[in-house]
Amino acid sequence: MTDYTIFNKDITKLKNLRKKIFPKEEKMKNNFVIPNFIAATKGDLDGEIDLTWEPVPNAYIYVIQMSFDNKRNSKWEQVDIIDKSSYTINKLKSGKKYKFRVAAVNSKGQGPWSEEVSKSAT
Repeated sequence: MTDYTIFNKDITKLKNLRKKIFPKEEKMKNNFVIPNFIAATKGDLDGEIDLTWEPVPNAYIYVIQMSFDNKRNSKWEQVDIIDKSSYTINKLKSGKKYKFRVAAVNSKGQGPWSEEVSKSAT
């Protein structure tokens, strides 16, 4: 998995689309907010982990990263970029422990990463 950089023109496109769908939301401040209450739970199927977090006001998308939890300075890999505050990661190795973090993206760019959460796949 590769780390992707979000470009300002993509953020502008998303912002304009979001204005059409949620016009009142534009009155909110565009401060960076860290996704809170991130949780990793067992998914419905073997090899799945469900991630959930509290939606961030004014966030257009979220960037999800994953790392193996066996090293202190392990490498983070991008899992996906989504527009919801929940995500199911699948095809994980049973018994292996993983770490996850999430960042919200608004009109000013990507905010700070959430706290890391760990979970073993079953």
